[in-house]
Amino acid sequence: MGGVAIYASFVVSLLVASLILFKNPHSPFSYKLVGLLCGGSMILVLGLVDDIKGAPAPVKVGWQIAAALVTSALFGIRITYKDVPFFGVIWLNAWSLPLTLLWVVGLTNALNWADGLDGLAAGISSIACVSLVVVSWRGGDLVSIVVLIALLGATLGFLRYNFYPAKVFMGDTGSNFLGFVLANVAIMGGLKSAAALSLMVPILILGVPIFDTLFSVWRRVRLKRSPIRPDTDHFHFRLLKLGLNQRQAVLVIYIISAVLGGCAVLLAQNPTLTSLAVVVFIVGVLALAALKLGLLSVSFRE
Repeated sequence: MGGVAIYASFVVSLLVASLILFKNPHSPFSYKLVGLLCGGSMILVLGLVDDIKGAPAPVKVGWQIAAALVTSALFGIRITYKDVPFFGVIWLNAWSLPLTLLWVVGLTNALNWADGLDGLAAGISSIACVSLVVVSWRGGDLVSIVVLIALLGATLGFLRYNFYPAKVFMGDTGSNFLGFVLANVAIMGGLKSAAALSLMVPILILGVPIFDTLFSVWRRVRLKRSPIRPDTDHFHFRLLKLGLNQRQAVLVIYIISAVLGGCAVLLAQNPTLTSLAVVVFIVGVLALAALKLGLLSVSFRE
């Protein structure tokens, strides 16, 4: 039940910070935090049920959608517009809610799928928190910074006992909760920004779980399998099949996550075509290395 510890630590830290920084209960900051806690608590309940009794995939997705509706439809944490390079600001209008739900539910499950090795999901989340804090600091987004620091403290404290060989496991309770909170904070910060290239910032920061999820779904469909059926062919498992041990595989993914996070910070700090070219080059090198190692093949053979 390590996920409960993450949740409790996060909530206590957030409540204390809110009492100090956001004293007006009717302020937009307090309103968003209440929404995040309501939706996050729903995800906690889902995770507990899934860890204790197990829950069918349709039930889990349905509950995740309900939690995402709470934060987006009731509390306004949603993607409303984007500044797309060469096209300008695009208001999403009717597409706002569906795209928000897709982002939140997708990333919630992406972190859940990433929780395959000791310390992996907690480490990825910690690195994402650091990157998002830097981006939010530049944008002066105090509420996101507070949420991220609270989440960072919870994940780092947990990681001490979750890194290989793990003594405590977060389960679906923790991984779903981390994904849900990070998805919503990304909307509150990077994904809601009108700055050019801002669309790429949260995608890069959370690039490892996002890519692994998209690739896994595509791979399973190509192999005529259920896209949501678990298997042992995720990116982290493929690293093990290459001969790395658990600790080495996790550290490799940490490094990749940190590099992608650095790319995101570069774009946020200096959103120019030069920065974009640097990021494309770095991502291209990572993709080429993965291709050479056979990590991007549909059917992997060690």
